[in-house]
Amino acid sequence: MSDMNLSCDILEMNESDRFQIFFDKKNVFDSEIIVCMLVYNTGPEIKDAINSIRSQETSRSISILIIDGGISDDWKKYIDTFEDIVIVKVNEYTVSQSRNLSHQISNKVFPVAKWICRLDSDDVLHSTSSIEEKSGIVSVGSLYGFLSNCVLIASK
Repeated sequence: MSDMNLSCDILEMNESDRFQIFFDKKNVFDSEIIVCMLVYNTGPEIKDAINSIRSQETSRSISILIIDGGISDDWKKYIDTFEDIVIVKVNEYTVSQSRNLSHQISNKVFPVAKWICRLDSDDVLHSTSSIEEKSGIVSVGSLYGFLSNCVLIASK
């Protein structure tokens, strides 16, 4: 995986010692939907969560943003490929700080992102159209919309 330090330039944060960003393919940042997942020492259940995201039937591109705050990297052995995943390794972040960071990264680093969805590492999307259904409910005219665990970024 590539290492990309975005803290000072793009995110306008002075915390380069507290997080690092890793990704396999640069086009992972060209997705319209970003699914943010916090990972704190998770196990094999992450495979089902990732597969439920990858199985979504949608015409929109989806990337997965994993905020990894755990001590162990064991969860990575359950992932087959990392080509659609951006991993942000954080040090000493609370869950709230990690969620806020995922929103900052989604807003500043994913230029065409219109949706941010949150999914815990031990959850699965209940159908292959879960994201498409949620994105169709909130009107595009909304300034900023929350729906379940999906957030519309209407300013883009």
